[in-house]
Amino acid sequence: MAANTGGRRVFGVRRLVLIENLWFYLFISPWIIGFLVFTAGPMVASVVISFMRWELLSPPEFVGLNNWAAMFKDALFWQSLKVTSIYTVFNVPVALTFAFLLALLMNVRVRGISFFRTLYYLPSLVSGVAVAMLWMWLLNPKFGLINWLLSLVG
Repeated sequence: MAANTGGRRVFGVRRLVLIENLWFYLFISPWIIGFLVFTAGPMVASVVISFMRWELLSPPEFVGLNNWAAMFKDALFWQSLKVTSIYTVFNVPVALTFAFLLALLMNVRVRGISFFRTLYYLPSLVSGVAVAMLWMWLLNPKFGLINWLLSLVG
C-alpha cells in the first residue's frame, strides 16, 4: 500500500504563498514605480548628464570626466563643501538633541501636557481640515464650483 505524502497540500500551500506574493507586489508596485520615476531615474540621469557637455539648444556631447575634473579644480566647489560640512556637523546633532528632548517632554506626565500636545500637533491637523473644507466647497451640490462648471457644459 502506498503512503500518502500529502503532495496536494504542499502544492496548495505553495499556491497560497504565490498568490500572497503576487498581491504584495501588486500593492507595493505604485511605490516602486514612484521611486523609480521620481528618485532613482533622476539620480541616474544626473550621473549620465554629468559626463556630457550640454547647452540647452544643442545636442549633448560626451566629454568624459572633464566636468568632474573642472568641479574639483573650482574653488567655489570646495567652499560649498566646507560650508555644507560645517553646517551638517553642527546642525544635525543639535536638531536630533532638540527632537529627542521634545519627544521626552511629550511623554512626561505633568499638568497641562495635553494642552501642549494639542498646540504641537495643531498645525498638522489644520492643513487637513482646510483641504477637506475646500473640497466640500468645490463639490457642494448647490453652490460648488465644479457643479457650476458642469452646468455650463450641459
